[in-house]
Parts: sequence; C-alpha cells; structure tokens
Amino acid sequence: MNSHNEQMLSDLSKLTMQHLLVVQNELLLLDKNILSQPRADGGWSISECIDHLNTYYQHYLPLIELATQQNRNGVDSRDFHSSWLGKYFVKMMDPKVGNKKYKAIKRHLPNKLSDPYDKLNRFIAYQQRFLLVIDNCKYSDLNAAKISTSISRFIRLSLGDTIHFLAVHNERHIKQALNILSCMPKLCT
Repeated sequence: MNSHNEQMLSDLSKLTMQHLLVVQNELLLLDKNILSQPRADGGWSISECIDHLNTYYQHYLPLIELATQQNRNGVDSRDFHSSWLGKYFVKMMDPKVGNKKYKAIKRHLPNKLSDPYDKLNRFIAYQQRFLLVIDNCKYSDLNAAKISTSISRFIRLSLGDTIHFLAVHNERHIKQALNILSCMPKLCT
C-alpha cells in the first residue's frame, strides 16, 4: 500500500478513535435524562444524534465488510482518488466545510423510544467494528470496490469514499451532540 492511502486510513482511524472516546468517556457518563433531552428548538437529543449514526452503520458496515473480504489482497499501488460524487458526499457532511442542515431520510431517523444507553453502546460496538474495517482496508483496493449508498442501490461509492463519508458524517453528529450538551443549563452537567 502506498503512503497516500496509508495516511488517509490512519487519519480516518484517528478520527474514529476520537469519536469512540467521546462517546465512551463523556456521553456514556451522562444521566439518562440529559441524553434524552430534546433541544429547545425541537431538534434531536444527544442520544438521537448517536442513534442516527447507528442507522448508517446498519446499512454500510455489512457492505463494507463484505467488500473488504471479497477484495482482500486486491491492494493497488495507485493512490486513492475520490470520485466527483464521493467528493460531493464528503463535502456535504464535513462540518469543517459548512454547517448546512439536511433533513434525514426516513430510514435514518432515530428511534425516539429506545433506551439512550442502548443507543450509545450500539454506537461503541459499531465504532469498534469500523476501526477494524478501516484497518482491513489496507488490504483492499480503495478505488475498485463499490458500495451502494443508503439513498439508492444504484448510487455507488468507492470503498475509500464510503469510509471517508462515514467518518465525516460521524464527526458532524458527534459535534452536534456535544453542542447540544454545551447548550444545556450547567446544573444538568
């Protein structure tokens, strides 16, 4: 594997580990009522932000795991190059680029009734799987394997674009959850 691809996977792995640690060491320690408290403007609660991310993992992780298994040892010495569609999806979700709000499609709406600790613990398990997936990507051609998006099975992204999208989408909603927490009265935290 070339150094460009190694660096990208290392960066995504570090970002994923940061998200895992925030949920384990900060959010999981919060009271159930704080985790379930909707924003004053009617927006999602902290646990709903996390559950939204779980819905993405439910779709993408099995597909990514299958792609890395089928494409094992398909490593190409070429640099990974994001497609125009991949760049668009990543840019759309990257909180560093902008903070435009998007309405979640129905299949990615959080479950309002389930236990907030269950949502966080499922996210932790998904993050641990995602870290393994990122590590396994070093044995795969990031350009060749294609993953169907959750929008449509006909819209497909490369393996590299898919894992990049998931990581920045996680970043967006982890920041959203932390922002919700920071806006709560100090008595609650």
